[in-house]
Amino acid sequence: GHRKFENVIGLFQSNWSSTGWSEPIPFEHNSADSSYSLAHPTLSTNGQILAFCSDMKGGFGGKDIYICRKSGDTWSKPENAGSG
Repeated sequence: GHRKFENVIGLFQSNWSSTGWSEPIPFEHNSADSSYSLAHPTLSTNGQILAFCSDMKGGFGGKDIYICRKSGDTWSKPENAGSG
């Protein structure tokens, strides 16, 4: 039979400075075991809330919207935005 290949997507951060863009830094909630993807990130105007789509376990099925809140240099555990 055919083996199924699936790309797993993660989020990365790069910082701008006078020397240009930094190397990409993996998002702390990317899948460590390639069991789910994170995609389509959007950041609030004040940079304190990150929303993205993911098919991680515990969702409502398929790809759900998750929200993380910034706390110092880290992000809170992803919270499912709900079923509606």
